[in-house]
Amino acid sequence: MIVSPGFVIWSMVLLLCVSVVICYNCFRRDEKKAIHMLGMYQLAASMWVLGYLIELSYPGLTGKVYGLILQYVGLPILPVLSLAIAIELLSPRVFRFRRRLAYLYIIPAISYLLLCTNSLHHLYYRSAYIIHVDGLMGLGFIRGEWFFVQMFYSYGMFLASAIAWFYYLVVTGKLFGVKAFSIITAIGLPWFANMLFIIQGSGHIDNTGVSLVIAGGLFYIGMSSSSKIDIIPAARERIFESMRDGVIVIDSQARVVDMNTAAINLLGNKKLLGKYIYELRAQLPLNVINLFMNSVGESEIVVNDTTYAALISVMANDSGAEQGKIISLRDISERKKDEDALLEADKILRQSEKELIEQNASKDRLFSIIAHDLKSPFTAIIGLTEILVEEFNSLDRAGQLKFLSDLKSLSENTLKLLENLLQWAGSRTGKIMFRPKTLDMKLIVSNAIIALYHIADQKRIKLVSLMPPDIQIYGDEEMVGSVLRNLIGNAIKFSHEGGVVTVGGNKTDEGIVISVADKGIGLSEEEKEIIFAIQHMYSKKGTAGENGTGLGLILCKEFMEKHHGEIWVESEEGHGSTFYLLFPERDYYIVTN
Repeated sequence: MIVSPGFVIWSMVLLLCVSVVICYNCFRRDEKKAIHMLGMYQLAASMWVLGYLIELSYPGLTGKVYGLILQYVGLPILPVLSLAIAIELLSPRVFRFRRRLAYLYIIPAISYLLLCTNSLHHLYYRSAYIIHVDGLMGLGFIRGEWFFVQMFYSYGMFLASAIAWFYYLVVTGKLFGVKAFSIITAIGLPWFANMLFIIQGSGHIDNTGVSLVIAGGLFYIGMSSSSKIDIIPAARERIFESMRDGVIVIDSQARVVDMNTAAINLLGNKKLLGKYIYELRAQLPLNVINLFMNSVGESEIVVNDTTYAALISVMANDSGAEQGKIISLRDISERKKDEDALLEADKILRQSEKELIEQNASKDRLFSIIAHDLKSPFTAIIGLTEILVEEFNSLDRAGQLKFLSDLKSLSENTLKLLENLLQWAGSRTGKIMFRPKTLDMKLIVSNAIIALYHIADQKRIKLVSLMPPDIQIYGDEEMVGSVLRNLIGNAIKFSHEGGVVTVGGNKTDEGIVISVADKGIGLSEEEKEIIFAIQHMYSKKGTAGENGTGLGLILCKEFMEKHHGEIWVESEEGHGSTFYLLFPERDYYIVTN
């Protein structure tokens, strides 16, 4: 059946008027707090319907967004109000803790704030657009992350409300009459309407707001069908036996006088009733016996690998004399698991915080390098060039060569700094692709030695490869080559003239170990602690006055982490250094994401 757009609009207007009337009647009555809450419920539903009317009626996108904002004045708090009404009617004592229940409105408040400020962050919806809705123009939007937070939170509140009502209507045996029918219908109607809208899609009329208005009216009928909703105390067998918590009653003579079904299942189907506690030592675990003998208070106990929260209360007569104890046992195994999960989450959060601090340090250091360390050598290059240009004719050939040599050295060092900086920044931002494959380490080492031969030759340093021919690793060729060039280059830099730099490798139980050793100036204990840390980025001059970038070893460490490997140094000041690289031997250690 096709329904005209005008009929839809006027039907909503009529329901809105009825809702306002119900809301007014709720607020003018003063016999129940729950009636006033229902008035708030009906008012919130009315705001939803009014906002939806504006959304469907207003021609422009901006007006429709304002209609959406008006809907959310009431929409997020409706589920919480539904639960609050159920609690007030079915267990009013809970409302001694109204301040705690007020926390339930925090998520709705955040949802409304995020919706109003959505243009700043797009957490509630990523974009909005106009759609055709059964002959009308509605608002469609691509949902953001917070939309789903609010949706699941709302479903949770409605589910808790439904459970509370069904517990009352079914467990207490009061499933009869107009009241029961109206309450059951009021519980199910919004759920049905919302699920129907989700199944049909955004191209249809959303009747959830209308169904909530109708549900509020049904609640009003149910609550008004008698002067109050009475919770008739059930018989002992109905209440005591239906409890999920195990309950054990012990009299003043330390005898077990009563147990419910949950307690019997917990302790085993044993004949405990009428027996003194000391008679149960052969039947029950020692920790249970000790629990029976404890004084009033709370504790935890493990029975059959399940953790229970034990609450011991005193039974007293009218004069206040103690007549016995009531011991209740509640299964908290899932809660303990949640607590363990929370501790693990806290651990992960702390690790994330540590990583964030390191990332911020890296970012700050990157800016520092760009602003200072990279700027300074260029300033020096320009200065040397200006002097050479201005005084070229006044300098003899030796002076000219000295300036050109300094300029060449400074340019090479600046280029090395820039290359390391680009590699390091690329590693940090994920711009460098990780492409592992099987590598012949003898060939990789030979290429690295060839690339650095001219630098070693200037200091008459001999580069020796002791790499066995059968050593292979699974890694990224560019990254491994960069690591070896950095380590061999450092060994040359800190070796004395005429020294030897040796590169070796061998297989171990842990994987492939590559070593780069020199007999140079070595490292102090303090230097070994900081050479791989981005926070320090330590650098010192080589034996021939060579400058360093401070990024080389940091880059080596990050590239080794990409390979799930390790890098470390053994060194003694004045006696040289040996850097070690450990590559996992098996391919499945490598993660290529």
